[in-house]
Parts: sequence; C-alpha cells; structure tokens
Amino acid sequence: MRPQQLTLEQLRLLPDDDRVEWLRATQEGQWLERKGPRIRARSLADLLVGFANAEGGLICIGVEDGLIEGVDRAGRLLNEWRQAALDFTVPPVRHTFETLDCTNRSGRADHLVVIEVEASERVHESVSGDTFLRIGDENRKLGPFEAQELRYDKGESTFDGRPHPGTTE
Repeated sequence: MRPQQLTLEQLRLLPDDDRVEWLRATQEGQWLERKGPRIRARSLADLLVGFANAEGGLICIGVEDGLIEGVDRAGRLLNEWRQAALDFTVPPVRHTFETLDCTNRSGRADHLVVIEVEASERVHESVSGDTFLRIGDENRKLGPFEAQELRYDKGESTFDGRPHPGTTE
C-alpha cells in the first residue's frame, strides 16, 4: 500500500468519525479526489476514467473546501452518480459505490458518497472519446499519441514497426 492509498475495505475498519475525518482531511493526490455535492455525472465519469486508467483510488463526494457538505440534498444527482460509469464511460469502469454516514457542517445527519475505482487492465475513455489519466492530484486529458502510448503500456496495442498500409517508408 502506498502512503495515502486506502481501499474501501480498509476505510471500513476505521471508526465512523475517523473515516469521515480521513476523507475530509487527507491531502488529495494519486489515490484520492474530493468533490462537492453538485458534481455532474459526466464530470464524475471523467474522474472514473482517469483513476481506472491509472492505479485506481477513492473519490469522495460531499466534501468541499475542507467542509462536510453531505449529499442528502443532491436529489436526482445521487442516482446519476450511481449510473455514471454505465452512461458515460467506455468500457464501463469497474467501481464500488457506497454511502457513509456523517454530520454535515450545519450539524445535521447526512451522508458522503465514497467510490472506489479499480485499476484497469484496459484503457477506458469517456463516451465523447476522451481518455483521462490520474497523475498526482490531477485528472489529465490525454492527446491521441499519449492515449496510444497508454494502450501500448496496458498491452492493448502493439507496435510492430511496419508502416501503415498506404504509407511509404
């Protein structure tokens, strides 16, 4: 396990208050991203793709600027988040979606969403054809050559050194 990488299974072993505090206070990085309760499903899908194309990690929804906002008032967005991988990633990103009890900054009972994204052996992209990769604390959109390099790295494509049909050496 890397310094700040924690799986949902490991997170569940912590007392409830410690889980919420870890998600609120741990520095975002390669394996953790926090988003506020107004994130759109398409934006969430881009994060899912980036994490799956890298080493996996956790996405926590309901924490914004270090404050526990919660997601109970998110309404229909909650269902859209649950469906984001099926609706907006190709192939669909494998992940686990859970809610976690918390107390929001107003002192009311609320919930956070915690999504654990599995590292994938395949390259994923958004339905619009964009490929993302989690690098440090950023989700980077890859250009066509970088996306192809990622496919080589994951063994989906091979470079045989022969010119493409219709080209000359």
